[in-house]
Amino acid sequence: CTYCPDYRMHGEFIPDKSMDSGHFKDEIKDFLLKDALATHHGIATPSILFGGATDALLYVNMICEIIAFYEEKVVPKIGKDIWYHCYTAGMFTSEEDLIKLKSAGVKELLFHLGASNFSEKAFDTMRLARKYIDVITVETPSWLKHKKQLFDMLPILEDIKINHLNLPSIDINNNNKDRLDGNAYKAYNLVLDDEGLVYDIMNEVIEKQYSYSVLDLNNFLVMHAKGEAKYCSIPTLSLD
Repeated sequence: CTYCPDYRMHGEFIPDKSMDSGHFKDEIKDFLLKDALATHHGIATPSILFGGATDALLYVNMICEIIAFYEEKVVPKIGKDIWYHCYTAGMFTSEEDLIKLKSAGVKELLFHLGASNFSEKAFDTMRLARKYIDVITVETPSWLKHKKQLFDMLPILEDIKINHLNLPSIDINNNNKDRLDGNAYKAYNLVLDDEGLVYDIMNEVIEKQYSYSVLDLNNFLVMHAKGEAKYCSIPTLSLD
């Protein structure tokens, strides 16, 4: 994505599933077990989210191996089921992959449609995923330059019968600030203001009586407790 705060890290991205060995080191397993035992207290349903700077579903075999480890070693010790979910752009995933994920215990896929510029291939993957995965969520920024695409996708999401539409803000840093324009605000971290686009989308979903929820994940709501929110103009930012 041109707006990605990790833009400089990506370079020329060539999807390569050959690295998906399905094996990870014993010392990592030891760390995961100790971490789960230390952090599950007070959490009714612990969750494991597979994501990162690339598409998590390039590593389906690895995901299935990690889930198998948690189910065998962790769940019996903590006495709680775990909610497994994965981020994806929906561009590199086959029906076979989806069947593997369902069998492993993945409950939710979160599709970043903006990453593919709302590609029809990504929508097709969502239609396939709807057959196998319990919860289908779209999570993509409420970016003003994507306003038309965002509104155009709403009836498609209803037809696919997704469960949730998450609309976050775009983080701003030195990697992407030269490709963004508009107003920004700071509430712990610096983000691009969508000028109320998320609420326009909410109103559209309500008026059309679509069945999925819309969640506002803007920075004021998610991180306001971490610092005073202040507006600023992107051209005047000094991030160095």
